[in-house]
Amino acid sequence: MDEFMAGDPAVRPKSLVSSIEETSSEQQTPAKEKTTPPKKKRKKREAEMPDWFREYSEEQNKILNEIKDNQERGARVAEERNSILKSLTCALLKTQLPNISES
Repeated sequence: MDEFMAGDPAVRPKSLVSSIEETSSEQQTPAKEKTTPPKKKRKKREAEMPDWFREYSEEQNKILNEIKDNQERGARVAEERNSILKSLTCALLKTQLPNISES
């Protein structure tokens, strides 16, 4: 192999391939022995939450509940408004239909 790469100045092997193969197999053996067992996932408990995070979470839940209540109230108001407009439209059409047929 040295004869093959002897003319190329960019290739300068530090050692022969046969010696590299021996060292690579030696390096793999200790690595297999040092494997660590997989880590167990920690269960999140409410007791583990910091106080500031618990307070922040409660505040956000309160704000979210207020937003939901406002949306529900808005939907009820919109339904009432639509009902009123529908009855007003029906009343206007009933009063104008006889006038339209007379013309």
